[in-house]
Amino acid sequence: MNADVGDPGDQSPNDDDIRVEYHPSSGREPEVSAFEDFVRVAPEHTPLAPPDPDPWTPFNTREDFEFAELALETGMSKAQVNRMIDLFHKCIEKKGRFTLSNHAEMRKTLEAASERLPKVCL
Repeated sequence: MNADVGDPGDQSPNDDDIRVEYHPSSGREPEVSAFEDFVRVAPEHTPLAPPDPDPWTPFNTREDFEFAELALETGMSKAQVNRMIDLFHKCIEKKGRFTLSNHAEMRKTLEAASERLPKVCL
């Protein structure tokens, strides 16, 4: 017989009763509800955390992160990454100048350079 009052642990469960057991570290006792009385409680609304102002952390700057992302996307080797970083530092320290503005300009310059090389016939 299933009584309507008292501690759920004192009642004999029916086949359709619902028993909710909580994780041991929660410290909560199991709960038994009759099927027709069971109500699933929606989790409390947790406000979203404010956006991280520095989502690129642990990189020092967003540009450091973007460079690492590009190096990974393009499959640059360790040697290529180091050469590129060295080039950046030369330009930053004003020991070198970088004047190319886009891919098209680079291709045009490469084509002009190839015209200066002697033609080779095999």
